[in-house]
Amino acid sequence: MQPYIFQSDEVKHLLHRKQIVLIGDSCLRHTYKDLLVFLDSDRMMSIEEGKVKGESSFMGDILLDGGTLGEMANGISYKEVRHKINQLATQIRFFFTTRCYNNYMENTVLEYIKVEHPDAVVMSSTLWDIGRYGDSKRLQLFIENLIKLLSKLNTILTRKTLFIWSNGLPITENAYGGFLETQGLTKLNP
Repeated sequence: MQPYIFQSDEVKHLLHRKQIVLIGDSCLRHTYKDLLVFLDSDRMMSIEEGKVKGESSFMGDILLDGGTLGEMANGISYKEVRHKINQLATQIRFFFTTRCYNNYMENTVLEYIKVEHPDAVVMSSTLWDIGRYGDSKRLQLFIENLIKLLSKLNTILTRKTLFIWSNGLPITENAYGGFLETQGLTKLNP
């Protein structure tokens, strides 16, 4: 059976007057940008478009915080908040985060969700949570933070809000590119 391939017009119809929030790292930023491009045309984002981060505008969106408005550094303190409203009143907001639950998540991201009541929230944070924080108990802390996040979301999301957790990519022993610091990591499946 062949997978169904959506066309831009179908996605525009499905997302007409919807509010979508994406929360995560560069993988979710890529999804955000892909969605903006696809809503504008029947194409996906180019590799060159995907390599850029923090720009003041992409496909007519607005950089609200972080990115080129702040410190452009790869690290746990990097922020980027983007927002787009298209001609069909579809609102899409992206929050870059390096932790699934912390003060920034609680006071900024979750407060936004509580006030705005989006139709869908898509989130991922696994790689940063377990890969960039030096604590030897980072996996246990990630699980504790994930429980806090889900408990908080359970109190603020409306019944109409679809919540999607996008799993982190699988990690291979041959990973490269500097995304994962090995200090303090142990194999989960020896």
